[in-house]
Amino acid sequence: MASQFKGMKVAAALIGFIMIMVGLFLIFVPLYIIPLFSGVVAVSGAVLIAKYLAAKDTRNGWDLITGIMHIIFGAIMLTGDVGTRALGVLSIEWVLSIWILFAGVLSIGNSLALKKSGNKGWGWALLGSILSVIAGIIFIMFPIRSALVAPIIFGKLVGVSMMITGFTTLAVALSGKHAANEGDTQGAKE
Repeated sequence: MASQFKGMKVAAALIGFIMIMVGLFLIFVPLYIIPLFSGVVAVSGAVLIAKYLAAKDTRNGWDLITGIMHIIFGAIMLTGDVGTRALGVLSIEWVLSIWILFAGVLSIGNSLALKKSGNKGWGWALLGSILSVIAGIIFIMFPIRSALVAPIIFGKLVGVSMMITGFTTLAVALSGKHAANEGDTQGAKE
């Protein structure tokens, strides 16, 4: 049991360290978010196809179709020429713009519902919702500029998020020794 725990602790520490390094890399070179995102999309497609193949009795054709489309999109974004990749980034930016706009509009309704229920944070939620709507409109109005700026901002945000998660994972892994000792002491007392 202790050796299993030690192996999990080392694996968690390694994952935390890798996340910190990838996060730092994305902060300083944020445009690499595009191939990273494309690779994740392609891998998620493979996972969806594997899920489809594994589910013999409950197969969902949408998993297969989505998986194939993910792999095609990821492969095109990873191997396509500059024009193809630029078109892919513009497509992602367009979909993201529409999503931000609609999410902002829906969040305004949610903010007003929070106000009705007496939640004191409704004003901050409303402000964030309005900013989302404005960002969505700006991204839609200026798609090329947004496509140039969004990967940089997104890359930096993902980098910071990965670093925070990495530090948290590393801290949990390093503090795990105390939890194992406490568990052994508990078992000895019983």
